[in-house]
Amino acid sequence: MQIAVIAAFVASVASVVDAWGSLGHSVTGTIAQKYLNSNAVNMVANLVESKYAGSLAGDTANWADTNGRTLIKESAEWHYVDMMAAVPKSCGYVQSDCVGRTCIIAAITDQTKILLDAKCAKSTATTQAVQFLAHFLGDITQPLHNCNRDRGGNDAKLTYNGQQSNFHKIHDTNIPVSFATENGLSGTDAAGLAKLVDSKYASKMSTYTSATFIDLQSVDSANNLLGAIAMASDANALDCNKNAFWGLYDQNPNQDFSGAYYDATKDFLIEQIAKGGYRSAAWMNAIANACAGTTPEPSPSKTTVTSAKTATTTVKPITTTSSTKTKTTTSSTKAAAKCAHSECVAGAKLASTCSACAGLVSKQDSYCTATSWDDICVDLAVQVCGIQC
Repeated sequence: MQIAVIAAFVASVASVVDAWGSLGHSVTGTIAQKYLNSNAVNMVANLVESKYAGSLAGDTANWADTNGRTLIKESAEWHYVDMMAAVPKSCGYVQSDCVGRTCIIAAITDQTKILLDAKCAKSTATTQAVQFLAHFLGDITQPLHNCNRDRGGNDAKLTYNGQQSNFHKIHDTNIPVSFATENGLSGTDAAGLAKLVDSKYASKMSTYTSATFIDLQSVDSANNLLGAIAMASDANALDCNKNAFWGLYDQNPNQDFSGAYYDATKDFLIEQIAKGGYRSAAWMNAIANACAGTTPEPSPSKTTVTSAKTATTTVKPITTTSSTKTKTTTSSTKAAAKCAHSECVAGAKLASTCSACAGLVSKQDSYCTATSWDDICVDLAVQVCGIQC
C-alpha cells in the first residue's frame, strides 16, 4: 500500500474503528483482572487512573477509544495492522504491513517498553501505557483489525437484524451483544458476559497464553515483539477461515448477517474475546513480574541481535503467500497421510511423530497429541506450520 493510501485510510477510519465495542472491551478487561497475579494487581492499582478504581474491569479497556485518541492524536493509527495478504485466499504478516511505529504491533511493543524502562514507576506515561495495553491486547484479537480488505470491513456494507451496518461493526458490537442477549444477558452486562465467556474457555487459557504469544523479549528486525506479531497472525488466520468471516461473507454478501452468519461465526468471535482477556492478564503479569524483579525481561531493543535473528526465523512460518502456501500445503498433505486424519480436521489426537506439522503443534500444546486434536489444534497448525485449512 502506498503511503498516500495509508494516510487516507487512517483519516477515514479514525472515527469509526472501535474494536469489540464498549461491551467487548469491558469483558476482556474483566477477565484480565480476574487472572492478574499479585504483582500485576499492585501495578494496575498503582497506575490505572483512580476513576477506574485501580482495575482493568469496567471501562478501563475503553479508555484508548474514549480518551486516548484525544490526548494522543497519532494513537488513532495504533489500533490495527494492515496485513496486505488477499483474504480469504491468503493470510500472513510481513514487516511492510506495519509502517514506522504506527500499527498495533508496534504500539504494543512501544507501550510495553515504556513500562519496562520505567520499572512500572507511576507517571503519566506509564498510566497511559497500561490503559493503552488494556485496549490494544483486546483489539489485536479482533480479526478485522488485522487485515486491509475493505478498510478492515468498514466499507463492506450489509444488513444485520434488518438494519444497515458494515462488516467491521457487526463483529465489534452487534454479534457480542446478540450473544449476550441469546444467553439471557443484557447488551451492557459486561460482568455477566465475562463470567459466561470465562466458563466456556478457561480450560484453554494455557494454550492461548503460551510463550508464542506472551514474549516480552524476542523482537524481529523492525524491533517489534514476536508475541504481538503472533497475536495478530492468530487473529488474521481467521480472516482466511472458509467457515467464518470473509469466507462466509463472500458466499452471500446480501444476506441478513444476524441469521445463519451469526450462528456460524459467534463462537469464533467470542473465543477471540476470551483470548483477549487471558492474554491481557498474562501480558500484564509478565510486565509486572519484570518490574518487580521476579522474572527479569529485558526491554525490547534494536541492540537485541540474538532476538532479531530469532525473529527472522520465527516470523517466516507465520507469513504466507500464494507460492509458499502451495508448497507448504503440499508438504503437509504428504505428511498427513501418515496421520489418522489431516491437521486441518478436528478429531482424535495425532501422534507427534505422524508429521512434522503435528510435532510443531505438540511443542506449542501437548493436549493436541495427548488428548484430542480440537479446533485450537487446527488453528495452531495454521499458525506454526503455515498451512491453509
